[in-house]
Amino acid sequence: MAQTNDGEEQIRLAGNSAQANLEDPDSDWSFDGDVQLERGSLTLTADRMTAKRTEGDIVEIIAEGEPAQFTQNEPSLVTASSSNMTYSVTDETIVLSGDVILLQGGNEIRGERIEYDVSSGELIAGSTNPADGQQIEFVLDDEE
Repeated sequence: MAQTNDGEEQIRLAGNSAQANLEDPDSDWSFDGDVQLERGSLTLTADRMTAKRTEGDIVEIIAEGEPAQFTQNEPSLVTASSSNMTYSVTDETIVLSGDVILLQGGNEIRGERIEYDVSSGELIAGSTNPADGQQIEFVLDDEE
């Protein structure tokens, strides 16, 4: 699978309201109301997002919604929805949790937690608590 270069793109965040301290390089930025993040082929939409910063750089973005949604259209279309998403800007991974549905081509994956690598397209699916007995469901399109 081809890799994307989203990690080299700028991050664009927009929402109906925002709160930020531009003078403090370690302060979090909060966005509310129809929030959208764009970075290359990656798009996140949610009711709320918090951008965690270290030394002025955004290192992590936490998205919450009913549901929060994720789309990446390169190298192939991937869409997902969940209650919470944590996008690690430095690792280029997204951890989706809470009623996760991920679609890629004709394949569908449902579960409580999925970790998705934005640059390689690899994923790890599992429960947030293995003792709870929840399972991951894969519906695979055998035509691909």
